[in-house]
Amino acid sequence: FGARDRTVLNIFLYQGAFIGIASGFLGIALAILVMRLVSWYGLSIGFVGGTQLRMDFVVTDLTILVSLALPIGVSMFAASIPAKRAARLSPVEALRTGELAL
Repeated sequence: FGARDRTVLNIFLYQGAFIGIASGFLGIALAILVMRLVSWYGLSIGFVGGTQLRMDFVVTDLTILVSLALPIGVSMFAASIPAKRAARLSPVEALRTGELAL
């Protein structure tokens, strides 16, 4: 009865992947928004003597790839720990000992 261990493991990992993908895209969108606002408002550093250093933001494909891969990897790793524990857990024993309590 119930789901196989592999199915329980996959449910946790899919949730971790979804959270990682959603947070990665949200982080990228917010970062690009902040960079555009700062660029629009203007960011320059003044030095003694009146010299100005203008700073421009550069977003490469590699930056976006890393910014998406890192949260996915971290959340998948974080989801794998309780996933392995939940996959090994007997439903009857979990209900009896209260392992599923929040």
